Amino acid sequence: MNRLKISTRLVAAFAVMLLLLIALGGVALVRSATQHAALSDVVEVRIPITRIMGVIADGVNVQAIQFRNLALTTEDSIVKPSHERIAAARASIAKELPALDGFIKSEKGREILGRMQQQRAAFLAAGDEYLGLIQKGQRDDALKLLTDKVRPVQLEYQKFIQEQVDYQAGVTAAAGARANAAADALERDVALVGIAAIALAVFLAITIIRSITRPLAQAVLAADRVAAGDLGTRIVVQSQDETGQLLSALQRMQQSLVNTVSLVRSNAEGVAAASSQIALGNNDLSARTEQQASALEETAASMEELGSTVRQNADNARTANQLAVNASTVAVQGGDVVAEVV
Repeated sequence: MNRLKISTRLVAAFAVMLLLLIALGGVALVRSATQHAALSDVVEVRIPITRIMGVIADGVNVQAIQFRNLALTTEDSIVKPSHERIAAARASIAKELPALDGFIKSEKGREILGRMQQQRAAFLAAGDEYLGLIQKGQRDDALKLLTDKVRPVQLEYQKFIQEQVDYQAGVTAAAGARANAAADALERDVALVGIAAIALAVFLAITIIRSITRPLAQAVLAADRVAAGDLGTRIVVQSQDETGQLLSALQRMQQSLVNTVSLVRSNAEGVAAASSQIALGNNDLSARTEQQASALEETAASMEELGSTVRQNADNARTANQLAVNASTVAVQGGDVVAEVV
């Protein structure tokens, strides 16, 4: 991972987190879809089926009650409403049956529905026969038909209705169980994926932070030591990312400084050697200068002695000159004397 750049690592970390979020969303969507399908089956199919079965059961009960009422009385105030209720119940059942046929898709449900429809047809036929006898006034035959035929057909019809109700109740319970299981699975999967996402996020964060801060700390330490004059610090480069490039640059800078310091030291040593030689030459020149100064002092002393001698010679010359003058005067005087003698 240290071979990757920091930007690449950050992009990869964000991509992983995005994938985890997508996975979390996907799991939530899948489980939610399962739960939604189960709830939709309950709400949109099972509850309407249960309602229709209730309408059918109520319609059969209404017809059975009205059949008995017609057998018990001939009053028009009861007979007419009874016929109306029977017709309304039959119409209500006939209206709901197409919807029931569309809702029931399972093999067993349709098998029970087929038996229901067959028994309904038999119930309707027996009811029509019973109503015909009632309309003809043959009450004894009608009552016998109600007891011997209509009632058994009705009970068989109601048995199939109840069988369908029980089956649909079981299917509804199974759908509810699937919805609950989907909800539990949704909570479990979201929790697991969330925990995994958090753990991976923490791991990636710690790894990336360490991969950045440790080399930076090493770079700061190396820079501080170089600033303090310590050029012997060993800089270890373990990555090829930006921090590794920084450490490599510091390593090259340190080596360049070492080379520069070595060159400066070598030049300083050369300057020191040259300075020593110049100092020796200066000492020699000073000694020679002292010797020349001593010789000059001796020469000055000789010159002073020579000057004194010259001055003495000049004095002697002046004295001789004076003597010569005097002699000349004497000579002139002598010449004058000689002349006078002559």
